[in-house]
Amino acid sequence: AGWFSRLAARNGHNVISLDCDEAALARLEHHAAMDSLSIMPLSCEFSRMRQLYPLVGHQHLGRFEADVVLALAIIHHLVFKARMPFAEIVDTLARLTRSTLIVEYMDEADESTRTFRREGDAPWYCVENLRTELEKHFQSIEIRPSTVGMERFLFVCREKRHQPARHIEVVQQQPEE
Repeated sequence: AGWFSRLAARNGHNVISLDCDEAALARLEHHAAMDSLSIMPLSCEFSRMRQLYPLVGHQHLGRFEADVVLALAIIHHLVFKARMPFAEIVDTLARLTRSTLIVEYMDEADESTRTFRREGDAPWYCVENLRTELEKHFQSIEIRPSTVGMERFLFVCREKRHQPARHIEVVQQQPEE
């Protein structure tokens, strides 16, 4: 939460900023109030969003749906700290996205990634696997450099694929006799 939220709001967008860092959200709320920016800071741990609605197919995530979703400098946190697979991360982000999703990927060589990653951790963490998951949800994907001199890339994803609704079966356990 912070700089990119304020940038989007300064450019006329209504912003919902999700973060689990209460101090960062408090700073954002302060700056938004000082500058009269349309920003709603919400405390939410992304890795637990899907668990909030386990029996209803996650359709209630639509309350947070936005035209543009920015997932910047978060993927490596979700993979190495929250232990989320790309499939779950991308599916959740796609459910939040109406039009455009921008995801920042930090390569294995990036200092931030090396800080969080332990030996043998998520051997599937690579740009190709992230792209494969994004292609399941978006028809148009551009990859652009993110930060000069760093191993970071932006995936700009557009044209959501229309997938059939996923059926979630609730199985009740039979009492033991």
